Amino acid sequence: PITDHAADRLERFAQTFAPPAHGRYVRQPARTDENGVVALPPPVPDPVAKVIVGATLAACAGLMVAQLRKRRRS
Repeated sequence: PITDHAADRLERFAQTFAPPAHGRYVRQPARTDENGVVALPPPVPDPVAKVIVGATLAACAGLMVAQLRKRRRS
């Protein structure tokens, strides 16, 4: 049984809750039934992996340009 105090706190939480602007559950909620979780939305892509790949490619390109300049000077 839920107490009056818990009900008041839950109501206050619902009134002040701000949903996230981005993330896994923004477009589609998790679905549940009496047995638990039925379906989850797909995870959002991790931007860190893209940043690492981009930085690696930029570093490789920079090394190649440096090697070409070094060879032309020789």
